Amino acid sequence: MNGHIMAYNGCAAVDAVDSKPMPRVLFVCLWLLTIICFSAPGRIGPDSAGSLDVIALVKLGTRVGIFLVLLWMLYRYWRLPERGTVIACLAPLALFAGWAVLSTLWSPLKAVSLGQASSLIVLVLLAMNLGLFCRGAEKTSAVLCSLSVALLAFGVVVLIANLAFPEIGGLSREAPGIVHPTTAGSAASLGIVVLVACRLLWGWKWTRVLLAPGVVVHILLLLIAANRVSLFLTVLLGCALFCVFASRLLVSLFIVVASVAAAVYITSDPGWQLAGSAMGGTTTYVTRGQDADLSDLSGRREMWEAMWESYLRSPWIGHGYFVSSRTGEIYVWYRWTNWTAHNLWLQALVSTGLVGAGLLACGLGFPFLRLLGTRRAEPHIGKVLSLVLFVVGWYFVWGLFNASFLGPIEPESVAFFTILGIAIGHIAWVACPAEQRTTVARRFTDIGTSWSLGRS
Repeated sequence: MNGHIMAYNGCAAVDAVDSKPMPRVLFVCLWLLTIICFSAPGRIGPDSAGSLDVIALVKLGTRVGIFLVLLWMLYRYWRLPERGTVIACLAPLALFAGWAVLSTLWSPLKAVSLGQASSLIVLVLLAMNLGLFCRGAEKTSAVLCSLSVALLAFGVVVLIANLAFPEIGGLSREAPGIVHPTTAGSAASLGIVVLVACRLLWGWKWTRVLLAPGVVVHILLLLIAANRVSLFLTVLLGCALFCVFASRLLVSLFIVVASVAAAVYITSDPGWQLAGSAMGGTTTYVTRGQDADLSDLSGRREMWEAMWESYLRSPWIGHGYFVSSRTGEIYVWYRWTNWTAHNLWLQALVSTGLVGAGLLACGLGFPFLRLLGTRRAEPHIGKVLSLVLFVVGWYFVWGLFNASFLGPIEPESVAFFTILGIAIGHIAWVACPAEQRTTVARRFTDIGTSWSLGRS
């Protein structure tokens, strides 16, 4: 009798993963988390429960709903044999999220710390559900397609707002519109990297459909946002992806065409006058008209020095998640406010202390090392590892200059936890004994067949 109950439980778990409504709900959660990061032009985020405005309430309600849905999905998946590995891989990151919630106790901005920590918990739940769901090339394709569509939709909305309604869709740093130009640039850069990587690594049909419009939309958004780090990462990783994964014939053809074009240019413009003019315009675009002081890493050195001094005032536990000082404000760039550290690890140190930064390092390093150990299991996992390596490279460089996924929920944070969930899903699938997976699947098939015969 117990054996039949266990078989039924295992089959119900497989049913929960393989039934169509579950992935759709999961993808809706992913899309909503990507889209709800828009705000009103000139809006200042609330710093207390009493200052919540309509936009904050809408975001809060949406995230609470997503949190409940993800919890329900986790309950449905709980009997899967892979759950132990998924929980083990995400345990340090879950502890970091718990520490972020606990830091609310000593935070001077309790509503800010609690709200941002709650958003982090939602993202961890998203990664956990993806880890239980994402296994094999077909479901990896479905998840990455949903992520690419979400990033493309985000880019289209920002472009339309910028071109049709510049008063609310502007991407000026002095007066940002519905989204900050840094957010727009990071989403566009990630959109290109993920889309090109999927096309070159797997060649799925949906990549052929999305590649042209995706590249056009994301490049336009990159140019309008004028974010230098995202532009640099897009060019660097795009060229690296092309050189590593494109066919040798295509790479050779590209080199030949580039060489011929260079020869023609040198012949027609021996004085390099056109290049000099273009270089001057490029320099003006890249520096964005900043003076020498602000061009020094866009003033980040001043920010980092102030944040380091703030960290030393509470080195072990920090000042509270997403809070930069013991008073909740810090004076940088001629203004008092709750700045982010503009560096992922410095943000972790100043807000959660050495304890939180250690948990974060374990939470990021442990799954990556586990994935490295499974790279030879099958060719598909090798491709997943290649995608993860390029995405990790993107976040490593991006995190040197931005708070990245330790900030509010934005497309880049949703993309990070989505890729993390895909990686953990394949770690868990390889770690689960093959005979256990086969037995559970066979039992589900047998029971499904008997139900069909009984109904007929």
